[in-house]
Amino acid sequence: IVDEAGVNTLILFGGDTLAAVIRRMKIQSLRPVRQLADGVVLCQVDYQGRTFSLVTKAGGFGGENLVETLEAALCQPGDLPTF
Repeated sequence: IVDEAGVNTLILFGGDTLAAVIRRMKIQSLRPVRQLADGVVLCQVDYQGRTFSLVTKAGGFGGENLVETLEAALCQPGDLPTF
């Protein structure tokens, strides 16, 4: 998805999903930027010569409006680092 769609932000729910994706993409480290909500962290990652944002959410966290909360946080100017 990152390669074909050229996305700048990837959101992953669940630790097993995160582990599988970073293993498949051979990502060496996550650099936390800030917490967006309880159990939800915005990180920077390096992948194939570029840096993009990765949002991780632990499986047991988040209310029923979490997706809307994340959308609002991620879509506000200045909230995401620019690369």
